[in-house]
Amino acid sequence: MALVEITKLESMRVIERQKVNEILEEQGIASMDLMNITNAIEIGKLLAVNYILTGSIVESSKTVAIFGRIINVEPAEIESVAQVIVPKNSNVEPLL
Repeated sequence: MALVEITKLESMRVIERQKVNEILEEQGIASMDLMNITNAIEIGKLLAVNYILTGSIVESSKTVAIFGRIINVEPAEIESVAQVIVPKNSNVEPLL
């Protein structure tokens, strides 16, 4: 849903995940290494972007926690963070 909303903004240019994966592969970085701010900033610079959105999903037996952050590449600062915890149910499980 976030991707849909971001792509509606004329001031934003969204890089396809495939392009990100190609850069990660070339640099020998695993996608989960993007949670490391240093790696995320380096990839952002390689992609010539101003911001990078990273996140993770943590499952427990009854809930799913979704963590996200927006990193401003140039000053190497975290601009925003968010956390959402949703109950794990029949609507959520297929998305995992």
